[in-house]
Amino acid sequence: MKKVFDVFNLSFLKKDSKKGFRTLDNVNRSIKPSPVTTMVNSILKIGVIRPVVVAYLDFKGVKDYYIIDGQHLYFALLRLGYDIPYVVVDIKNDEELVETLALVNNTSKSWVMTDYLQAWSFIREDYRILTKYFNIYDLELCTVAGILYNKTENISKALKTGKFKVSNEERAVKLMDYTTDVLKVLPRQDRATNRRLVNSYIMFVYDNFNDYNHKKFISYLKSNLARLEFVNPSTDDLTDFYSQGI
Repeated sequence: MKKVFDVFNLSFLKKDSKKGFRTLDNVNRSIKPSPVTTMVNSILKIGVIRPVVVAYLDFKGVKDYYIIDGQHLYFALLRLGYDIPYVVVDIKNDEELVETLALVNNTSKSWVMTDYLQAWSFIREDYRILTKYFNIYDLELCTVAGILYNKTENISKALKTGKFKVSNEERAVKLMDYTTDVLKVLPRQDRATNRRLVNSYIMFVYDNFNDYNHKKFISYLKSNLARLEFVNPSTDDLTDFYSQGI
């Protein structure tokens, strides 16, 4: 029978080793002291239950072993002065690096959408364009991505898996300006309702872009706000409401 160490090809970096692992700065998420402290407390209570995952990479011209997963675990073990269990994975190029980072964090609550944005921006121009507009507009990341992607459904999955693409950037910029104006007028309700209002508006404009008159629509919206102050409006209700503003 194989031992767990054999199955995972586990190695240990000795606590007194002069050589450590590097981090993937500006690609993987940033290291924060608070999660390191949380990890320290977890280790003291239940021990180390997983290894650090590393790969030998040529990253920004420096060849070395870099942490793919388990950065906070690594620094927690350094703080405690423990040997560090690790496994090495084979990564051949930048594309595979980002895909691996996204894969190991795909179901992890510790990664948020901006972490995926940062990672994929390392190799994909479309994600760098998204980052630019996310910094410019006071809109949720998925809203900006949905406008640039010309699709609001399944945008989170597209962002996480590296499939996000910019579609008609010039038109998308106009729609982000339009959406910013609309948000100044829309009544503030719960987050889910506000998101439904915005997403329905975005798809409405995309479907009627050639006939859409933004100045006229804003005037219509201001005059009919009371009709939007209802609970859980359906997509069909919103589409009918918006269509009357053309």
